[in-house]
Amino acid sequence: MKKVTVNIPFNAEEYHKKYYQDHKERWKELIKQKVALDPHYHTKKTKKYRERHPECRKIEHLRLRYGLSKEQWNEMFLRQNGKCLICARHQNDLTKTLVVDHNHLTGKVRGLLCGICNTKLSVIEDVIFCSKATLYLQGIK
Repeated sequence: MKKVTVNIPFNAEEYHKKYYQDHKERWKELIKQKVALDPHYHTKKTKKYRERHPECRKIEHLRLRYGLSKEQWNEMFLRQNGKCLICARHQNDLTKTLVVDHNHLTGKVRGLLCGICNTKLSVIEDVIFCSKATLYLQGIK
């Protein structure tokens, strides 16, 4: 007799969610036991996860800080041809990833800048500092 196999799509995420829901109380008790044995259980688990998934942390930061998805960041990157909007240096010529520039008062995202331009821009945006710095530089002449 020939064995018949049927290919049923397996969704691991759905399976794990259902398993957790079906065994929720048991899992809660196991976690309590682990935390009782090691108070830093959650911290260690979080650290391991972040080491294995460094991209997830960046995505979460973009979402929480700027309200951007990974796709929106990628769209901005492509619209800018992978370059800083101020100095036009390409991402490949930089040591760090382009950063999100935003208005600190409104929170509105303006674009992607290299770290140097973003830092310089933050100084320029500080009007009081700029006027004091200008006076200082004029006094040196």
